[in-house]
Amino acid sequence: MWSIVNPPGGLNRAHIHPGGDGDGDGNSNDGDERDYTRIMDFISSATPMPAVPTTDLLLLGRRVAGTLWRHIFPLVAGLLAYSWAPAHALDLADYRGKVVVVDFWASWCVPCRQSFPWLNAMHDEYADDGLVILGVNTDVDAAEAQQFLEDYPAKFEIVYDPEGELARTFEVVAMPSSYVFARDGELDARHLGFLRSRRDEYEAVIQRLIAEPNTEDADE
Repeated sequence: MWSIVNPPGGLNRAHIHPGGDGDGDGNSNDGDERDYTRIMDFISSATPMPAVPTTDLLLLGRRVAGTLWRHIFPLVAGLLAYSWAPAHALDLADYRGKVVVVDFWASWCVPCRQSFPWLNAMHDEYADDGLVILGVNTDVDAAEAQQFLEDYPAKFEIVYDPEGELARTFEVVAMPSSYVFARDGELDARHLGFLRSRRDEYEAVIQRLIAEPNTEDADE
């Protein structure tokens, strides 16, 4: 199974990266901004009320705290749950000597729900032998990606690519798409989509590359 890359908004739509937006001006995303605006409007409209009884103020404080807890805490906690790396920070040269799987995924990708458990199993089996798995997320909305990760946790590193920078570089046309690199940094295999019936075939590629001698260490 595989999904054509055509998510709502497209890969090229501007999006705010966790902790800032795509252009680095530090603004939050539109959804979070609307939540924040609604909260601040609520606070502002409540503040000027004259001679409000203490019990009403306490009730108001509880309501405001509840609103903040429901809308802000889940977002912050979610973003802290995973170590997100920006797309521009990914340099495959940093992984020379390793077998690297770069797997592109998105929250709307149904086959990704099957590929994630398999990728976790590959990580557990071969990480000590030099396998590195990098899951590149292309969601425009970070909250949707985070929700996916809560439902399907990843044991490997997640790279965030909301503007499709890496997706364009790798010429991604389907979700998921996996690119397997040998220890010398050369692309060895490319898999479009994910089929449970082909898991042995996918793993055989990893096993073959793991078994090859690490000439990068010898060159040093």
